[in-house]
Amino acid sequence: MKQTLGMSVVTVTDAAKTKLLEFLAGQPQSYIRVSIKKVGAMAFQHSLQMDSAKLGSMDIPDRKNGFLLVTDAESSVYLNGTVIDWQTTPEGGVGFVFNNPNAIEQTQSLSENQ
Repeated sequence: MKQTLGMSVVTVTDAAKTKLLEFLAGQPQSYIRVSIKKVGAMAFQHSLQMDSAKLGSMDIPDRKNGFLLVTDAESSVYLNGTVIDWQTTPEGGVGFVFNNPNAIEQTQSLSENQ
């Protein structure tokens, strides 16, 4: 089932939007792809990456944040209602955090100090 432009599967906070726009700066053909990847027999992992491939018929494009955010239809089932945030921990770690109401455990993707 092909989704229509403008549907929002995920919400991006202002902090995450700022960081994603920084990543996309100077790369006008790139966009952000968010998806769910199966890892192991029963586990899933959030994936957030830059992409420049042509959109597929099952992709759900969202341009409301000032950049193109794409989710595939299969992942949208698991991502619906997710909020993506950018956070800094007291220990100095920084990264994207996925607050997914469909997840059993909340996940974060923290990188080292920048």
